Amino acid sequence: MTQIAIPNTGTIVSTKEQSIKFLQEKHILLPQFLSPSDIERFNHETLQFPSREVRAGLPGVQWEERTIPLDTTIGRFFSQQTLTSTLQQLLQTSAKIHRCHIWTSEYRNGEFVNPHVDKHGTVQLLVCLKNQCMPNSGTLEMDDNGHRFSYTLKEGAALIFQATQILHWTSPAMSTQQENSPCRVVLVARYHLEPGDLTSKSSTGNRAL
Repeated sequence: MTQIAIPNTGTIVSTKEQSIKFLQEKHILLPQFLSPSDIERFNHETLQFPSREVRAGLPGVQWEERTIPLDTTIGRFFSQQTLTSTLQQLLQTSAKIHRCHIWTSEYRNGEFVNPHVDKHGTVQLLVCLKNQCMPNSGTLEMDDNGHRFSYTLKEGAALIFQATQILHWTSPAMSTQQENSPCRVVLVARYHLEPGDLTSKSSTGNRAL
């Protein structure tokens, strides 16, 4: 199968200073990571896999989730060496990525994720596949020791972040008189480096976004 090109790979890490900034802030925003054609293709492919409802035991803390196999267009895209090498550059490590888990999370009216840090993984790449009724479909929030970040991700935008190291959550998707069906779908790839990597001491927390 033809390899899918990764947009903006050359601009993710062009200097050592950018990598240092990523390690300091624990995330980096990629405003136009996926092309419109890739967004359409990925949205179509995700619907081939069954969804399940995820509940975290708190009112409104729920969403629909689909697990994406690695032997798919999406799986091959996120497993490309060009991309994994870029992640190694960001993390300033020679340790190789040896596992990748991929899923989608879909949020509708009133649904959100509570503040947490993840239990597993070294770094995550989160891509927005669908965002109807912005900004009422919810925002991604982060707090790194009092430093707050808030993102309304447009379709195709991505965040690379260290989910085991930074507190993160989403605001609820909310309907309005003008828009009564808010919906946000994100595609998440969680990467694990070799045992003994730089983030093996994970913080406790809930399931990822």
